[in-house]
Amino acid sequence: MWRLLITLACIGMISPVFASTHSNLSMKCAPSVIQEQLLRGKYKEESVAFGITDGDVMLTELWISEKKNTWTITLRTPTGTLCGVLSGKNWRTAPKKIEGISS
Repeated sequence: MWRLLITLACIGMISPVFASTHSNLSMKCAPSVIQEQLLRGKYKEESVAFGITDGDVMLTELWISEKKNTWTITLRTPTGTLCGVLSGKNWRTAPKKIEGISS
């Protein structure tokens, strides 16, 4: 199912903008520049982590706003498209485990 959604996103068959309600994202794609402006401007989010998908096809990114406590997971295609996959609110960064101290 995910491969089908990703394929459709890559060929532009999914709406070219993020959903109007940030928490209701459902795989919305647009040029990276537009999506980044939306994430940074409206949601005050920044990309804080990333990884390459299997097959070296796409870049998966985690965007967060500690100020607004929101988060978004995106997929970036080699063609310059950024797709919002999942988002939410009440983001919290877990404290780092200190070696030698049990939880």
